[in-house]
Amino acid sequence: MEISRTYDIVGGPNREMIIDAFKYNRDKIIIPIEFDVVAGYSAPPTTDGCMEFLLDVERMFIREIGQAEKTGDDLRLSGELYARISPAGEYLPYDFYIERYNHETRRGEICLTRKSAIVRNSSR
Repeated sequence: MEISRTYDIVGGPNREMIIDAFKYNRDKIIIPIEFDVVAGYSAPPTTDGCMEFLLDVERMFIREIGQAEKTGDDLRLSGELYARISPAGEYLPYDFYIERYNHETRRGEICLTRKSAIVRNSSR
């Protein structure tokens, strides 16, 4: 059974960094890129003083990149990553899909789908 969940992206790389990471990943050279993905909030997001809790992503590999339809600033991305959903949890493999990532505003949504039951310890 696949488990998928969608999260908000509130920050991330520019277009050139994404394209470079994609090109070099094909040659097995890792260019680290990071998206700020909100895993939760300390209070309702409209509350004053509300804090965002970011998802802990260890590695991200872009397998596919494209331009979202009818837009000039939106990219469509997919690939895989290792993420730790809870602070005490392990890094687990996920497939990701981003329907629209605006490289100007650095915002979008990412959908994570759990890949398997394989657990990998962090190298941090």
